[in-house]
Amino acid sequence: MDSREDCADTTVLTTGEKPLMKIRRLQTRFLLAGCLLVMTTVACGLWSAVMFARLSTVVGQTLRESQETTDLTALLASTLEREDDALLLSVNGEVERAQQELVSQRQRFDSGYARLLSILQDSEEHAVASALQRHVEAYRTAGDALLAMAIQPEAKKYYDEQVKPALCKGVVDCAKSQELTVRIMALVDIRARDDANRAT
Repeated sequence: MDSREDCADTTVLTTGEKPLMKIRRLQTRFLLAGCLLVMTTVACGLWSAVMFARLSTVVGQTLRESQETTDLTALLASTLEREDDALLLSVNGEVERAQQELVSQRQRFDSGYARLLSILQDSEEHAVASALQRHVEAYRTAGDALLAMAIQPEAKKYYDEQVKPALCKGVVDCAKSQELTVRIMALVDIRARDDANRAT
């Protein structure tokens, strides 16, 4: 046996007083150190994988909710425009057709609005949705008044002065909701990048 290997005999792993095992060779020491390094690397890799999976789930869910919010606000704006088209039909003398279309578009709006409320989480989003509801109620009140005077000469003037401005407020609220969703998505993106940096 080599004298250098004999000198390497002296290392002893202990717990308290009793020796657990003697490490006789330098190769064994390297092997144990290598195993420890591999185990640490595997543990870090698993932790990172779990963190990335969790992060991916959160970002994916937020993206789906944001996309649904954007789609619903676009639907609401479009429905308001179609409701407005129906009101213009009444101004042109097609009152019965206008009433049928109004009922259909209002039901569609109410259904979309209820779905929108169910997915909103941010207080600022709820504030915009409440403003939208108030403006739509004012628009519908003006629209109903227009229907009542549909065949009268002053109907067009009433539409321009009362109905159209109320419609614009509702459409602006839909646009605000979409802008807010984009802002929230930007914040989620920043948080996701921060979490990813912490996980690595």
